[in-house]
Amino acid sequence: MPQGQCRSAGTHTGTAATATKRPRRPWREPPPPRREVHFQ
Repeated sequence: MPQGQCRSAGTHTGTAATATKRPRRPWREPPPPRREVHFQ
């Protein structure tokens, strides 16, 4: 079961973490200004 969990969690967390931490903004929302980034 660890393999399935790791694969599922790795894919889901990897994609979300990369898309949220890499660009530091949701892919469906416009790039927030520096003030918005600081607030977040």
